Amino acid sequence: MGVRTRDSIVSAALELAGDTSLTTSANGWLNDFLRDEHRGWDWDFLRRWTTISLASGGVSASMALTHPTKARPKDVYVHAPAGAVGASLTTRRILTKRGFMSGLEADQHPLLSPTSGESGAPESWMFDARDSAGLIYVWPRADAAYSLDVEWYETPADPGASEVPIYPSDEVMIQAVLAKALFHMKDERASEAAGMLQAMAAKVRGRERDS
Repeated sequence: MGVRTRDSIVSAALELAGDTSLTTSANGWLNDFLRDEHRGWDWDFLRRWTTISLASGGVSASMALTHPTKARPKDVYVHAPAGAVGASLTTRRILTKRGFMSGLEADQHPLLSPTSGESGAPESWMFDARDSAGLIYVWPRADAAYSLDVEWYETPADPGASEVPIYPSDEVMIQAVLAKALFHMKDERASEAAGMLQAMAAKVRGRERDS
């Protein structure tokens, strides 16, 4: 991870740009860059695990996340219910990913009504991206109580002034702010800075992927 605070990164970038009056905007530019990177790639340093309980007859379970942390579930595994010795579901197995719910999709989920729908061992899952609590919906309706292991990626909160942003490279963060500042200033260096940022960020992603 990087070692410089948000304020140190922004200050260094604006010094290179030649305009230190852009601090407020630069804080936002850095936050935008970090959100895009955190959400756009499966970083190992953001991977988390949690176990949640699915009640008998249930169609959803909450990951109990606290705002502003957001989850991007990667995989969901289901355990055989307690006492299910000899049942077809005897070990943890992965459920089929059906994607992420939003808006009409969630409203039309066939198992949202608590009194209808077939039941059985969960086979597939969807995530309600609208809900900060992190609701995992399953199909079919649970015929017993199950434990679900959820592998997910965290989206960190925006860093404070004296906090070190969660990202592997100070140099890339400085370059991200510099590229935005030069574009804002209509500086002739802007295009070159943007190209350097793309190359530097790609190198960091590759290094993290291969580590």
